[in-house]
Amino acid sequence: MLERAYVPLAILGIVLVWTTSIAGSGFSLLSLPFALWSTAPYAVLWIVGRRLQNPWLTIGAGTSALAADLGIRASVFLWPRGSTAAIALVFSPAYITAIVMPIGATAGWLFGKMWRWHIAGRIAVLTVGPLALGLITLALARPELFPTTVLKRRALLERIGEPGVQIGSETFESISVSTKAAWFFTTNLDAQPGDELAIVDHGGADVLDSTTREVKSHLAFGGQPGRLWGSFSTLVRMPDERLVVAQTGGGFSRTLLQDLNGQELWEYRPNPRLAPDTLRPADLDGDGRVEFYASSTEGIARLDSEGHEVWRRKTANAALLDVLPRTNSVPAWIAAVEYGRRVVVWDENGKQVSELSVRAETSPIAVVDSFAGRSFINGGNSARGFDLQGLTLFDVPLGEFTLSTVAAVRFSAGDKPHLALVGSTDRETNRYRLLIVNSMHQAVYDEILNRYPRVLVASQADGSGTLFINDGQGLRQLRHK
Repeated sequence: MLERAYVPLAILGIVLVWTTSIAGSGFSLLSLPFALWSTAPYAVLWIVGRRLQNPWLTIGAGTSALAADLGIRASVFLWPRGSTAAIALVFSPAYITAIVMPIGATAGWLFGKMWRWHIAGRIAVLTVGPLALGLITLALARPELFPTTVLKRRALLERIGEPGVQIGSETFESISVSTKAAWFFTTNLDAQPGDELAIVDHGGADVLDSTTREVKSHLAFGGQPGRLWGSFSTLVRMPDERLVVAQTGGGFSRTLLQDLNGQELWEYRPNPRLAPDTLRPADLDGDGRVEFYASSTEGIARLDSEGHEVWRRKTANAALLDVLPRTNSVPAWIAAVEYGRRVVVWDENGKQVSELSVRAETSPIAVVDSFAGRSFINGGNSARGFDLQGLTLFDVPLGEFTLSTVAAVRFSAGDKPHLALVGSTDRETNRYRLLIVNSMHQAVYDEILNRYPRVLVASQADGSGTLFINDGQGLRQLRHK
């Protein structure tokens, strides 16, 4: 009986991969090649199993392959952790054949030895074997529920503590601005200096004075409801004072301009087969006319307000990091990162300002006008700022959190900028940190949250800034008392 254990195990594996591949794809014919490829471990099991003298090797290899395959397919079809989860099915047959099955065969050989220890050994095999197979499936299907991961998460939560303001409640006040489910952003939407605050839903946008929070105007969206606005949309004031919607890109989204009725004005797509990565509106040259900066597989480009290329700089698939305006001491920056290995900066005229080699672990996630001057900032468990030569300007530790976003804000015109840092844990731990540090690198505000806080800064005419926090429950202003 045991000598032919490979037969039912191989058949069960083939049924598993074919059933899940076909049903999981919605019965698409494209799933057939993947289903055929997924049978490779069980074909190997059948061929090798016929030649092995020790059936425990076959049992160990076959059951471990089934446990791993079940876990991987559950992670794809039942509990996907991202849009690219299905890629695991491409590599899983090789992983199972080359790694899982040899380890399983070794464990099977050991269990075979234990089985001969009479009752004690058999109880151990019947207890440890199913438990080990279950843990393999759990580790691949729901790694966040693996026992050691759960224990580590509980310990992390105990170290972090409950959500709430840890530092700064006596010096900062939180003012509710809006509790509606909406998109929020800040930008200059009139001809006057300073940014406005926009509160947007699918029906339109309320434009508020970012200082007084009073509604200045309401914009109604036309066209098909729900089609104009999304997470990668923003309002732009054109040279003729019209307000239009820019789709700034993200994933495979298009990058284009539309009027408030959804009518397409122009689209930037230098490669017809691929959508550009980013489209950033800005007025970096200070002439009062918005221009656009785009990244694509073709390079970094500046477009005029009509969507025509003013210049393009060839890059190795660089991602646009940020665009910052000219100051009294620093030219405008269009900063891009090539594959996390090289940072390149141009001014608004396309002249290269500098380039800097970086490593993947030190690749910047933001560039801001900080208290140490214009700084690149890389992520990790601290916010490390560095200049164009790669010299470290500051290093602010975040403890248990990993830096995800950063913004600079002057709470008054004469002050040096503060840094507002947002740190995250893994999504199962579900804790976030909003840390504000001054020019002495001292924490003046520290808040633990259980929702991701998005930081918005509205620039004012006097050079100061107004800080808003979108914490998933609405928008609030965080202000010095």
